[in-house]
Amino acid sequence: MARPGYHSRVARNWNPNADCSRTRQPRATSVATSAGCPRAADAAKHAAMASDKRLKRGTPLGPFDGVPMTAKESFDWKGTPSTWGEPAYKENIATSDAVAITRLTDAGAVLYGKTNVPLMLADWQSFNAVYGTTNNPWDVTRAPGGSSGGSAVALATGMSALEIGSDIGASLRNPAHYCGVYAHKPTYGVVPYRGHLLSNVQPSDISVAGPMARSAKDLTAMLKLLPVIKPAFQLFPVALKEMGLERLIVTKK
Repeated sequence: MARPGYHSRVARNWNPNADCSRTRQPRATSVATSAGCPRAADAAKHAAMASDKRLKRGTPLGPFDGVPMTAKESFDWKGTPSTWGEPAYKENIATSDAVAITRLTDAGAVLYGKTNVPLMLADWQSFNAVYGTTNNPWDVTRAPGGSSGGSAVALATGMSALEIGSDIGASLRNPAHYCGVYAHKPTYGVVPYRGHLLSNVQPSDISVAGPMARSAKDLTAMLKLLPVIKPAFQLFPVALKEMGLERLIVTKK
């Protein structure tokens, strides 16, 4: 659980005009990693200070109250673009938050930005023409993996404590391995996928959303908040509803 006072100090020192692409890498030398995309500094400050008040009163919203988090760029976050790294979607502004994001922010996590991806989430590097290149924070001549590459960099450099990413062919696991952080690809349908689809994209049966963090313990805690909590025999239809795919549910007559 977050320490009272910690995030208010973060808020007081927050510079919304700072270049988010320059950060301190694990070897303690300043490098350009370009992990971040859209940010909401003012909202994050207010959320962090509200969290500190709750923690001082002893009334936290949940286990992550006040903990800073970021989210993969492809997840909807109200008022920010979900481009998937495709310039044609630069004006695709989300009107609501993805369900997976809401699960964490309802538990007090402070979302302050989104993180970089490759074009259409389809590579083991993290470059696109919208936000540029994300480098590996351990060696900037190398890639951080993908497609949740910016997510892994944000965690590895300490810019974020929690992340929500997605995975078809190792998009959570590959960048976690490259950057030395933790990720988990859960069973299909367990973590809500609603708010992580473009209009012309349909998920496959191996497309999942999942947590990323700086420790295995944090992954465990996140997985207690994220899943669709239903008995196993009800899980699949509920998951389809969460993903906005109610039309695929087969009912007995």
